[in-house]
Formats: sequence, C-alpha cells, structure tokens
Amino acid sequence: MIDPWASAPARSTPVATSLSLLLSEIEEAALAAYGAHGLPTHPGQYARSHKGKGWRFLANDLTVEERWALVLAQREGSRWRFGALHDLGSGSDNPEAVRQAAAILKSCHLLQSRLDEARSPDLGEAIEAAIGLGSAWRQMTNPAEPPLPESDAVNRASPPKPRTPRKSRAKPKA
Repeated sequence: MIDPWASAPARSTPVATSLSLLLSEIEEAALAAYGAHGLPTHPGQYARSHKGKGWRFLANDLTVEERWALVLAQREGSRWRFGALHDLGSGSDNPEAVRQAAAILKSCHLLQSRLDEARSPDLGEAIEAAIGLGSAWRQMTNPAEPPLPESDAVNRASPPKPRTPRKSRAKPKA
C-alpha cells in the first residue's frame, strides 16, 4: 500500500527499459482518461476546496512535514482536500473510468517506486500490483474483456490434480 504521507523517493536518471516504456504507455492512457474528465495530468501534489471545481497544483513534490503543515493550517471543517496526482480520481464522486485510471496510476506509481529502489522488501506487493495493473489496463482499453476477479487475481491456474500412487513393479520378496 502506498503511504500518502511518505516522501517520494528521489528518482535517478531514468533508464529506458521495456518495462519503463510500458509503464509510460500505461500512464499515458490513464492520464488521457483524467484529462477527458477535467482532472490534472501533470505529476505533483494538488489541493481543492470543497467549493472548488478543480484541483490547484501545489508542487512537484512536498515533504511529509510540508503536507502536514498544509492540512493543519486549514480551519476545522473547511473540508480542503490534498492529494498526489494518482489519488485525485479515486473518489466515489468520479465516473468509473476515472476511478479505474486512478487505480492504474497508483499501480504505476507503486511499481516505479519499487523499480527505483535498490532492493524491494515488498516484492509480493509489487507483483500483485503488476497483475492488477495489467488487468485494469486491458479492461480500460478493451471494455469487452472481463476483469480478473480480485480474490483470484494472483492464482488463476487451476490446482493440479492429485496424483495417485503408482503400483510398484518390483517383485515381492519371498
């Protein structure tokens, strides 16, 4: 799970690999859905008042302390919302296509941050995100394709049939 209050890891110079190119292509498709529904498409941190119709860009990256300072500076009950680009479309008031795009962006963000780390302690989470990302992307680009069931997303293969023991061909000892 992505910690919204954790600082984003500093990205080194990106190396163009087939995986990074694929992630970029997937992100572009999700950002197109964001743009079609009036959401921002530039990576960064955003804010929106409950009365405001759009998100206001704050910065490319904010430290945890800076984000908390923004939250604490608001009057109680002012209902300001703050979030990273990949979180903006996840609200229930957004159309399904936007919520799907937000899930895709969140998965891309998770995978990219895991790739940027030297070693990932949570490789299982990254693999699970990759499987879900592939399914969500296929469904977004081809709505006729049925989605993977969430509970069965990782283990789609049917379990192997139990093996019956073989009869021994050895002759019984006298």
